[in-house]
Amino acid sequence: MQDALVGEKSEGTAAWVLSKPLTRPAFVVSKIIANSLGILVTMVVVPCIIGFAIILITTKSALAPLGYLESMGVIFISDFFFLALTLMLGTFFDSRGPVIGIPLAVLFLQQNLIGFIPSLRFVLPWTLVMPVGNITPLVQSLILNTPVPQDQVITLVAIVFESILFILIGLWRFNREEF
Repeated sequence: MQDALVGEKSEGTAAWVLSKPLTRPAFVVSKIIANSLGILVTMVVVPCIIGFAIILITTKSALAPLGYLESMGVIFISDFFFLALTLMLGTFFDSRGPVIGIPLAVLFLQQNLIGFIPSLRFVLPWTLVMPVGNITPLVQSLILNTPVPQDQVITLVAIVFESILFILIGLWRFNREEF
């Protein structure tokens, strides 16, 4: 996603495409849809199906399919957060460095940030998929069919809201871009 807008802006492709009867929001939304489908298939569906098969073969018992499917949705939302963040940053910067660096920094540092400032667990997607301290990840609760911690539901809603906000900010900023 880091090259979807920055690369098209620097190469002049965005200006050329937008000279045709295409709206700027449609241009950005097409990038979101295409990259989201790629993430869904390659980073969520295929690995989760392989993981489900491995668990089924090694334990000779299947996990609850509905809970496993729900956990795949949570993993996708966690990944989509970074896609939306990267898209938004791509509208603000003309070079690839910050567009790649900032989301990677957030991805790799979020566990440490949550350790220093525990309230960040409500606005960063790390605790949805990984345990931190005594916090049970939402994915684990869904897969094992155990009660979902209420604070994880709050985190999930916050991550969805932030992702939508990132996209809206990206759309707003791209509408003001000069080519």
